Amino acid sequence: MSKFKNKRIHQCDIIQTYHKRNKKINYSALSKKLNCSRQTAKKLHHLYQQDKLLEIDHQNGQKSKRNFDLEQEIVESYENSLKQLRINNKKIQLNFSIFYKLILNDNLKDKVTLRTIDNYLKRAGYYSPKSHHKTKREMRKLNKLKDKQLAIEPEAPQDYEPMRKIKPYFGKKHGICGDVVELDACQHEWFNNEKYHIYSAIDAATGTLLALHCEKEETNEGYYRLIKDITVKFGKPRVYKTDRRRTFYGSEFNETSMSKTLRELDIDLLCNSSPTHKPNVERGFCTMQGLFPVLFYKLNINSVECLNQQKELIIKTYNEMNNKSLAEDNSFIQALE
Repeated sequence: MSKFKNKRIHQCDIIQTYHKRNKKINYSALSKKLNCSRQTAKKLHHLYQQDKLLEIDHQNGQKSKRNFDLEQEIVESYENSLKQLRINNKKIQLNFSIFYKLILNDNLKDKVTLRTIDNYLKRAGYYSPKSHHKTKREMRKLNKLKDKQLAIEPEAPQDYEPMRKIKPYFGKKHGICGDVVELDACQHEWFNNEKYHIYSAIDAATGTLLALHCEKEETNEGYYRLIKDITVKFGKPRVYKTDRRRTFYGSEFNETSMSKTLRELDIDLLCNSSPTHKPNVERGFCTMQGLFPVLFYKLNINSVECLNQQKELIIKTYNEMNNKSLAEDNSFIQALE
């Protein structure tokens, strides 16, 4: 007998006992007996009077059988994809959502959802790189067991109260679309097991990736090319936010050539070393480190020149997968005079 049926029998016994002891029905008192709201108690009482309380069964009473063949096929597809990706990049980590959207074939994608794939891979002993630390610890314990289907839930001491972690405030997306643009470069093993720098510009109001550029080292020329792409494609924003790299920040009294050029174009430059100063581009790099190595493998990108040639396609794919888009009206664009 299901839990739902047992619960209905228990509720029926309570209402029957209450009827014998009380001539008039007080739904407030009955709701306390049933441990539910007054409206729910009234509904259950009406069903009891109509002799329909025990006839109702849970809609999910007959659960569908687990498809072991489909589960094994998806796990093998994930393992093979991960092995192929790690030929070019040993440290690559394949996110479940990226595997579902970019790698999984359409036939399997029609049969399962992302949540089902998450359950399949966790039962097989894998965890997503974006998982919380608690989930990763539990999955590492599962991997040590011979039978990976058995779940272990760590028991915390009764007197122990876990401390609440206070996350740093990165601010909310605000302002007009294209008003503030955040710039930065990220060093990572993007392809060929070598570290490269990807420069990116992200709109602070919408989180949309506006421009992209790649070089071996982080140089002044790389930022000049990035800003040139933004200017040619969109125009000039009101403010650029960056860190205190020597390209933009000399000192309080000395002005760099880049800051002088931006000042002549009537563009403000705000420099600060704190990550919360430019939160959108910092969060964007976390997403890029999971997405771009897989995307480069799919597009057969294995050099800086090839990446810079296809950067428009990369920008489009990033914005589509993360549901980012600019405003329909381009009133924010200030045309260069």
